[in-house]
Amino acid sequence: SSGIQMTLSTILASPNDAVLVPVPQYPIYSALIKLLNGQQIGYQMDEEAGWGLDMQELGAQVDAARENKLNPKALVIINPGNPVGNCLSYSDLTTLIRFCATEGLVLLADEVYQVCEILCYLVLSPIL
Repeated sequence: SSGIQMTLSTILASPNDAVLVPVPQYPIYSALIKLLNGQQIGYQMDEEAGWGLDMQELGAQVDAARENKLNPKALVIINPGNPVGNCLSYSDLTTLIRFCATEGLVLLADEVYQVCEILCYLVLSPIL
C-alpha cells in the first residue's frame, strides 16, 4: 500500500486530476485518491463477461470526466481482480494498453497475485 500511495501522490497534482478505478475494487485506491485530494472515476467491470472489460464503458467514463473538467491521468487494473478473482484475458490486456496510450493515461497494473494469475489462466483457459 505504500507503493500505491507513493505512485498516486506523483500522479495526483491538482484537485481535478483523476484516476480510473475498476468497480468492484480493492478499497485502498478510493481511500488514497480521496486522501490525496484527487478524483476517482469508477468503471464497471462486466459481470456477464466474467468480470471482463467493457471498453465502451471505459471510453464513456473518460469522455464524461473530461466534459466535467476533470483530468483523467491514470487507469488502475487489478489482475486478478480483488474481490471477485477474475483474470483479464490477453485480449483485454492488450486493448487496455492501447486505450491508455491513445488517451494518454498511465496504466497502473496491480498484479500482486501474479502466480495466482498464471495458475488461474492455466486452470481456466481450457474451459473458457
